[in-house]
Amino acid sequence: MAALQLAWATNSTSLFQEAENYYNKFKLGGQNGAFNWDSKTPGLAVLFAQIISSSDLGGNLASWKAEAERYFDHIINNQGPAYTTKGGLLFYPGDSDDASINPALNAAMLLTRYSPLATSEEKRVAYLKFAQSQIDYVLGNNPMHVPYVVGSHPNSPANPHSAMASGGDDINNINTSPPTEAYVLYGAVIGGPDNRDRYFDIRSDWPETEVALDYNAPMLTLAAMHALNDTDDPFFTSLEVGPTLSKGAKIAIGIIVTVVGILIIALIVWYIRTLKGGNCSEQAT
Repeated sequence: MAALQLAWATNSTSLFQEAENYYNKFKLGGQNGAFNWDSKTPGLAVLFAQIISSSDLGGNLASWKAEAERYFDHIINNQGPAYTTKGGLLFYPGDSDDASINPALNAAMLLTRYSPLATSEEKRVAYLKFAQSQIDYVLGNNPMHVPYVVGSHPNSPANPHSAMASGGDDINNINTSPPTEAYVLYGAVIGGPDNRDRYFDIRSDWPETEVALDYNAPMLTLAAMHALNDTDDPFFTSLEVGPTLSKGAKIAIGIIVTVVGILIIALIVWYIRTLKGGNCSEQAT
């Protein structure tokens, strides 16, 4: 990627060819993993296609488009390894376990960035539609009704995993020290929900509540592209203020509370019967 970026910046044919040679040497084609902090491979075909279509550096545009669209078609058609959760979030087992929002937003960014180069109108529309579904999910169109951007809405996360925001000094009681975070970390994108679309807003649960610059990067890119090309308001502007637990979550909690209550009652009854049985034995003796 470094050679490719330098080739674009300097209009160097030799650097461009070097980038292509590295791509082939390390057999980077045909991969379907997440685009994130650890791997930039999925973005290379997109970048190659962008550079070839806007410069005279050479290269086979059709082959790079084919590679980019192979990757994207796997995503939008749920052909693995990623899948969409019941709530609609693109989820990569392993990569998404520690930060579910980032891989999904990165995919949305790549899809949106590539869409003008798509080989058909049908693909262009499909790519943009899927990308928008991920953006809307992150901005509140999800089972928890939570926009996963701090400070953007009353339903937004209130407990990001951030020492600067929390203002606490007791690491052993990070969730309650202080009870309310000292500062609102406006605009921070958090880790995100689990693979069952659940989010609990607990400071110590860093996979869900951690904030990071690379989490914000795709959101900023998408926001910029939205400002340039669209006039629709983001989803959270129409999101009602209210409980962030879905109906299913409330039912699940109700069932758990009921089961626990029944178990407690059963234990009490068992204890009383045991106690009475012991007393009866003593009296008989």
